[in-house]
Amino acid sequence: MPPTPAVSVIIPTYNRAKTIERAIDSVLNQTFSDLELIVVDDCSTDFTVDVIKQYTDERLIYIRHENNRGEGGARNTGIRNSRAKYIAFLDSDDEWFPNKLEKQMPVIQESDSKVGIVYSHYIMQYEDGSGAHLENTSIKG
Repeated sequence: MPPTPAVSVIIPTYNRAKTIERAIDSVLNQTFSDLELIVVDDCSTDFTVDVIKQYTDERLIYIRHENNRGEGGARNTGIRNSRAKYIAFLDSDDEWFPNKLEKQMPVIQESDSKVGIVYSHYIMQYEDGSGAHLENTSIKG
């Protein structure tokens, strides 16, 4: 069995054959590579499985639901099958900048036990090129 990864990235998906490749590539091409990628297919009826099965990277784990359980069910399946101490989620129509995990993992790994979540800003971009940028903010609790 391969060593335990630092982070499990979970991508729940349903009928995202047109976008899942971009999402998977953005995880597998992270500058922080100590990860496993768990793609949970929630019983897609398109060719999502064909896109996923093209990958040979051993860090990618593919799980297919036999019955549709919804996005929450797919996330929970990913959590149950994860091996890492930390979990990150990515929607199957989104993608990450290449250094996202490299910046986030030290923050949570070097923090005290009171830190339960680390997040980053995001850029929302639509197919027509329009979009919005969410600035960095701090949440204190």
